[in-house]
Amino acid sequence: MVMFLRSEGADSLGDLVRFSDAAKLIQAIGLKPVPARKALCFLSDLRDAAKATNTFSKKDRQDSGYKPPEDDVGRLTKTQFELYIKRLKEETLLVFGLAFHFTSKENLRMILEGGSLGLRASRQGQLAGGLYVCSTWPTKLGWEPFGGGQFRETVGKTLWGQKWQEVLPGGPHADKLEVLLVLQVPTSIINDEANRVPGREDIVCIPRALLFPNAGHHYYSRQHIVKVLHLTQ
Repeated sequence: MVMFLRSEGADSLGDLVRFSDAAKLIQAIGLKPVPARKALCFLSDLRDAAKATNTFSKKDRQDSGYKPPEDDVGRLTKTQFELYIKRLKEETLLVFGLAFHFTSKENLRMILEGGSLGLRASRQGQLAGGLYVCSTWPTKLGWEPFGGGQFRETVGKTLWGQKWQEVLPGGPHADKLEVLLVLQVPTSIINDEANRVPGREDIVCIPRALLFPNAGHHYYSRQHIVKVLHLTQ
């Protein structure tokens, strides 16, 4: 391997993964046919993941024509919902984790309408503002079909704090739990303690510096919305 590094002019194995011909790298390692094919697939996924991560930045291109897939999941039991999210996670590139953003049908319409730049981040707030997302799966927040039972109360206390009653049925912001946006966020952001809202371990703030700037605001591209889940239907 050392000789191959030198022959390719690489300084590290990481250089080989990023820049070298994958087939030559596999041949140099000396893997048998089946492991070799698996390794080629892995390296291909790794390079695709690196490219995907690079798009998550203030230079992120906005495609106003993108419409994320939608699904009605209100009927799902907790176990069914858990399996549903696990499948979404398995289909997501390894460098991304899943995060969640609750919203209303009306806000969803504005997020997806033509010309929209995506989810607008807060200009102020804890950690100097940004896009606040929930890193905890909804099934860990007491999910029950159609958001019934203790789900609204648990989500409210977890994400809204002292204003938790506002998202209960009949509350002024009850519509905020109509829709759940499943987002892909680089694990480097999710796992960075600096992005964890103090005293609110379930909330991660995506810094504005990593979002798309436009006219004094910052946006999370809707191209990073994995799925739109309707919770009440």
